[in-house]
Amino acid sequence: MTRKITITYELPEEVCEALEWQASQEGRPVEALAAEYWLRHHPHKPRLSPEESGRRAADLESVFGSIDSGDENSSDNDRIDQDLVRAYEGRT
Repeated sequence: MTRKITITYELPEEVCEALEWQASQEGRPVEALAAEYWLRHHPHKPRLSPEESGRRAADLESVFGSIDSGDENSSDNDRIDQDLVRAYEGRT
């Protein structure tokens, strides 16, 4: 089944010209070329069923706490924030 959907985007003139040139080289409509480009760079991510979402969450949760850094304070949020500030400021 094919449906027609109209979507309007405002593109810079140079992008339009590049699309038109490429479409003319391939003998195809500009719209088809633009749609293919969009799909290639913005792939559709299907929604997960509640069951699949739950399974993936359980898989992720199964590894929570599985790493022991040897530092009993490694989850201290204040210390983590201070470490991040030092890293962003270029201090270590």
